[in-house]
Amino acid sequence: MGCEKETFDVTVTEVDVPSPEVIASVDCPVLMLDVGDACELNGGEGMVSAECECITSDSGDLITLEFINDSSFELVATVETEPPFLAGLTYVVIPPSGTTVSYYLPDGITAFSSAAFFVCSTSGILDDVASYSNTSSVEGAIVQLHVGCP
Repeated sequence: MGCEKETFDVTVTEVDVPSPEVIASVDCPVLMLDVGDACELNGGEGMVSAECECITSDSGDLITLEFINDSSFELVATVETEPPFLAGLTYVVIPPSGTTVSYYLPDGITAFSSAAFFVCSTSGILDDVASYSNTSSVEGAIVQLHVGCP
């Protein structure tokens, strides 16, 4: 048997590397953060708004929603406030032990309502609505929302 000379084709592969904004799976690629995440602005701590801005206590009143889960399983709730919040999660995963989430409402608000909408396999979409008011400000308010499937 003799040896034969083989010819190989040279193949060049070009790889297009996407920008960090394309790679990142975050709500706000410029900040590399999601809406509701903690952020820092001028040395102060804040929260990322739906407009991808860092909102601090100078721009809004901080409130806390305490989600109490009356079920023995995790639930996902869509959250709404009236007036709408400047910064905070629009949905919350609520473990059986419950959870708390902070939100910034527009500065100077004296009353608000909050609602949690969640799905139960036997009952469809349920909700819990709570309201809070204070003559001077809602800053620091803690409001409980109960979620759970019957």
